[in-house]
Amino acid sequence: MSVEKITATVTTWQTAMLECENRMEQLSDLTGPVVESPLGDAVYRIMGEYTAAVSELIEWDAETLSAWWLEHNFGEHPMMIGFPGEELRTIDSIEALAEFIAEDLERSS
Repeated sequence: MSVEKITATVTTWQTAMLECENRMEQLSDLTGPVVESPLGDAVYRIMGEYTAAVSELIEWDAETLSAWWLEHNFGEHPMMIGFPGEELRTIDSIEALAEFIAEDLERSS
């Protein structure tokens, strides 16, 4: 898969995920915390499944894509990632992530 296709795919995913998080925050502002509620559980489960589906689509690691979302807040907290025997790279944008994914897929083939 080309870096352009990966970039388009993960950008669409990230945009939808951020929109969903924004809507959940707006709902929480109106009703109080909804994260640990049946609705919150359902929404975040769907977000996790969407992440897994995107990972499968681009044929890349779901755990790392989830970490980009959950631990690194889509680059707000840069991700350090690399290849064995090489220096770690700072991934702080969706474009940098897509480039790394494309390189990883290319090296793996």
